[in-house]
Formats: sequence, structure tokens, C-alpha cells
Amino acid sequence: MSLLPSLLPLCLSHPLLSLLNIEHSQVWVKPSAEMQFLYGNHVLKSGLGRITEATPAYTGVVVLSMGDVPLGFGVTAKSTADCRGLEPGGIAVFHQSDVGEYLRKEDDGL
Repeated sequence: MSLLPSLLPLCLSHPLLSLLNIEHSQVWVKPSAEMQFLYGNHVLKSGLGRITEATPAYTGVVVLSMGDVPLGFGVTAKSTADCRGLEPGGIAVFHQSDVGEYLRKEDDGL
């Protein structure tokens, strides 16, 4: 069973929705990589579904599921062109923050 439906209210916060309306770079992760990202891991090339065209390296991005559910934020490790030639185990997006952090911090007694 996926945790994503229970996390949906956290994803729909006003500030995050405001960011989605601004022109920016986005990265979509495959369903198999969603939980890895939500546990704080970087996005590997093998988990990369799509990336906004002409995104330069070291650019802040919004990380989305393939169903356009916002999962968090990251920084590209490679440009869009460089991602195409990256090996499957290579890091495509550095993890910065995700909606799973709320749940992890809540367990720590935030």
C-alpha cells in the first residue's frame, strides 16, 4: 500500500502550490523511485521519469511524481543533455527536501 494518498494533504500546502505556478524546472520520478526520494535519497538516472527541457546543472527543481503530485525539492546534478548519457546508477538530482521529512521529524518529537 502506498503512503502517497496519506501524504497528499501535506503536498497541497499553499506555498508549494504557488511555486508550481511559476515557470521553473521540474523533475518527474518513476513510481519505483518515489519512496526512495521520500526517504531522503537522491534521484538516480534509473528513477528519472522526465525532466524539463534545457535544465542546466545545479539548478533548483521541484520533484514530482509521474502523476504530478509534488514530492519535494532538489538540485540537478547534471544538465538535461548530460542526463541522457548518464549511467543508470548515476545521480541525476540531489535531494534537498521532501514531504516525508515532516513524518520523519514528527517521529523524532519535533
